[in-house]
Amino acid sequence: MNSIPGPVPTQVRNPLRTALRTAVQVGIPALLALGLVVPQIVDIILEESGESLPGSVRAVLLATAGIVTAIAAILARIMAIPQVEVLLRTSKLLSGFAAAPIPPALRGERGASDVRLSFGVVVLLAIAVLALALLTFALIGA
Repeated sequence: MNSIPGPVPTQVRNPLRTALRTAVQVGIPALLALGLVVPQIVDIILEESGESLPGSVRAVLLATAGIVTAIAAILARIMAIPQVEVLLRTSKLLSGFAAAPIPPALRGERGASDVRLSFGVVVLLAIAVLALALLTFALIGA
């Protein structure tokens, strides 16, 4: 289970670059959204009731953006481990997470689509969206 069937994806060949790219791709939007957009929206809502946004809320939102970015980078680095890539490629539920699918010739299939969105990917995306929504509501209520 140590060798990856088919060509080795660039994510596995360059795991540090993969983690750094993920950190930038997640970090910039997270910092912009949680550091600028959400506080402005909450401040506008609070101004209508005559209140103001406590400074600690912005700090919590920025810390949350940093934590989300760090977790995304760590997960990208873990998923770039060759043994994890093999597991992802060979698992039916997790195959949508693989950096590259097993080529049809090595799978023994004909005409199989190389791009699949597995049920596991959809479930994990739904859980992530729900978790972020709950975190946002908890921070706004704080």
